[in-house]
Amino acid sequence: MYIKRAQEKDRDASEILIKENAGLVHGAVRRFVGRGLEYDDLFQIGSMGMLKAILNFDFTMNVKFSTYAVHMIIGEIRRVLRDNSMIKVSRGIRETAIGLIRIKQELEAKLNREITVQELAEKAEMPACDVVFALDALTPAVSLNEHCGGDESSGGEIGDMITGDSGEGMIEAIALHEVLSRLSERDRTIIEMRYFQGKTQSEIAVLLGTSQVQISRFEKKALAALKVMMLQ
Repeated sequence: MYIKRAQEKDRDASEILIKENAGLVHGAVRRFVGRGLEYDDLFQIGSMGMLKAILNFDFTMNVKFSTYAVHMIIGEIRRVLRDNSMIKVSRGIRETAIGLIRIKQELEAKLNREITVQELAEKAEMPACDVVFALDALTPAVSLNEHCGGDESSGGEIGDMITGDSGEGMIEAIALHEVLSRLSERDRTIIEMRYFQGKTQSEIAVLLGTSQVQISRFEKKALAALKVMMLQ
């Protein structure tokens, strides 16, 4: 098998795998066009992500190689975009993110609950999209083994919920699950129940002990936050 041969330092096997999976790299790269780097540069970075996927893939994981590879490709491109001075992901943005985290911690301690992106934006006197962008600069990659609800009792693993072998649909799905993990526990739960489990707002309201009107408001805010994060 080519992957095992590549992991045993067979360069020809690595090159064959990278060539055969070029479509996955192209699909991931298209998400980042217009972010400060030329397409060819992004493709080279994505190819490095593919190589990392080949060398680090664990056959004992209950996930397809293509799914794991896309996750690594996107992660590698994001890492370079954040660190590359050409696109000004600067010390200023990181300092802003650190300041936002401090405000978030202080406000949550005061309110004794997790706050929303909008609440943080209002407290920091910043647009919500700028808050998301700054915090995203410090957000680590999400493990495909991580459970969507945050623990084993609240849902399946992210990798298990992604279907398909290749193409734009799978790439978008992986990106969606990455940003979904950044929502608050409450909002993430609501989105999962609504769009992954097919529950109505009324059913969710009963399960969470609140009103359908509140669930509707939470859902709208969560979807708005997801939309902003998916554009990052």
